[in-house]
Amino acid sequence: MRVELRLTASLVLMVGTCSIAMAEDGPVVMVTGRAPTMEHMTIFVGEKLLLEQVHPALEPGEIMLDSVFQARYRVRQVVQGDDPGDVIEFTVYDHYGRPRFERYPHVLLFVNRSDDRYYHAKYQYYPVFLTRNGAWAACAPSDEYDAEQRDGIAAAKPMAFGSDAYLPVDTELSAAENRRIYPPRHFRIEGDRAYCLTGNTLSELIKIKQRTVFNEAARSRDDSGAGSDRPLDED
Repeated sequence: MRVELRLTASLVLMVGTCSIAMAEDGPVVMVTGRAPTMEHMTIFVGEKLLLEQVHPALEPGEIMLDSVFQARYRVRQVVQGDDPGDVIEFTVYDHYGRPRFERYPHVLLFVNRSDDRYYHAKYQYYPVFLTRNGAWAACAPSDEYDAEQRDGIAAAKPMAFGSDAYLPVDTELSAAENRRIYPPRHFRIEGDRAYCLTGNTLSELIKIKQRTVFNEAARSRDDSGAGSDRPLDED
């Protein structure tokens, strides 16, 4: 996606941890990740094999607003879309640094296919865990944004998760604060882990995204014409 600005003075932008200085008067194109859309979307449960930062090839006058990563994940289950095989490679854009989903062993990921390449739908993922009956599911939400998205669409319900289904607890917070983040009806806190007691199925998680983020993104693309941005080539 590009946003064009005209500079009349020196510009310094922070992109991840790198400073980029522009002292030349003229049009500058701000390049960032694509808006998510359900068109050509593949949704799968993945297990990280590799996630490394890359440096896209930019045209003269372009500035990258995001950090860019190339990911390689083992495909544990395809839920929707084409079958990428046992391993999938895709590009990730993140304005805030490294993608947060890399901290979890298994995640439900949303990627779009374009020109035989996959692009992660920016910031969209769920940590998922196997239940005792062998199905993948996500824990109840542990932040306000996720809770707002699920509200009225799919309430978390009791599930028989395995012992590896937990979210990390911030031990620097008070016990009361952690109970607010991980309420007892949804989590059991033991030490630095909040074990999951309730959650949502994969089909429910997809329904949530279809009715919230992807629906809004589709309207935005129609209004702005942002769907015509070119893919960036990595070095």
